Amino acid sequence: MDKKRRQLIYLPLEPLEERYTKQWYDWIPQEFDNASSWDTTHIITGNRLTNTIQTGTFLDLYSSMYWFYEQLRKLTKYLYDDNKHLYTYSNNNSTQKIIFIPDIEMWGVEGIRYLINLGKIPNAYLVGFLHAASYTKEDFMEPMAYIGKHSECAWIEAMDLVFLGSDYHKQKVLEARPSVNPDKLVVTGNPFCTKDVIGPRGLKPTETRKYDVVISDRPDYEKRVHETMLALLPAVEKHNIKVAITTSREVYSSSTGFIGDLAKLLSNKFPNNYYLFEGLSKEEYYDIVSDSKTFVTCTIEENFGYSFLEACALGAIPVVPRKFSFNEHLQTRHKWSYDTFDFSYCFYDTTGDISDKVIGVRESCKDVSGISWRSLYSALSKRAEIFDKSVKRMRTRIEDIL
Repeated sequence: MDKKRRQLIYLPLEPLEERYTKQWYDWIPQEFDNASSWDTTHIITGNRLTNTIQTGTFLDLYSSMYWFYEQLRKLTKYLYDDNKHLYTYSNNNSTQKIIFIPDIEMWGVEGIRYLINLGKIPNAYLVGFLHAASYTKEDFMEPMAYIGKHSECAWIEAMDLVFLGSDYHKQKVLEARPSVNPDKLVVTGNPFCTKDVIGPRGLKPTETRKYDVVISDRPDYEKRVHETMLALLPAVEKHNIKVAITTSREVYSSSTGFIGDLAKLLSNKFPNNYYLFEGLSKEEYYDIVSDSKTFVTCTIEENFGYSFLEACALGAIPVVPRKFSFNEHLQTRHKWSYDTFDFSYCFYDTTGDISDKVIGVRESCKDVSGISWRSLYSALSKRAEIFDKSVKRMRTRIEDIL
């Protein structure tokens, strides 16, 4: 019997500079291209309405729909042409087609399953990645939960495999959507490449870094960057710490207008303490993180945490809540993480614990007999490097079902 050929049909997200989707655009197909067990890769793109996020948080709402529906149109035509006619397939077609959707949270994705099953497309499999959905606290899609509680189950059931960034997220899915098949949910981690993040810059000793803190979460309400900025005020006023606030957006802004206003207010009132960086390229952003002693977040939810992981890779000590996916990634009661008080989705840093942690890192730098920063960097880097093999884990799991 002839060996079946394998083809990846990849429908990438829009490769935006300000999101990691641009890196996914390269990382995912590269893994399959480099594997000898795969024959061809076919990438189906869409068209954008905008190159920035104007409505939404993760991606632009209108542009994402426009892009994805163009991909669906092209995919349908591709499968039609590849098989001569939608309803007449040859049983001798031995090519295994893997249709990879990097974000299954898109209404209409279940239509691909209809096409595969009703069109009797042989050897076709549908896999995808689930970032978040309407069950995620304060996610952009949360207002649609009354529909999402039905449609999200359909999206998952339409897939042969659904990849997730963390066990924490898998548990959230099963709690919120208990009817889905847990065997389809596979925790692989999000795609990552430590080498690409570190680049040629290397790692600076902590004591030589310019900024005490980097705030690099995207400036949207659920990330609580405004609370992070304010939680650091005691350390600014008492210890004169320096805080870098970063964004790749042209202007530091979000759907909640006061967050951008607060960043500008603090950078104007404390010009030697709060430094606002806008319109950054990835490399410029990585330069700032690598020049920061700590990464601080007050987020109220985190299914994976790219900013956190980038900080780990670049040696910025994570000062993070002891919850969500952070505990899973760090695998220990990290010395610089903190406990939280959660009331109505707001964190109140009543003890000043966050500022104390930041000052603790800075003061420890001066104690050469204390922490071995090289050893700590190595430990953090190893946590990041685990996800260098995320796409390989996806590919291997796909091959298991073929």
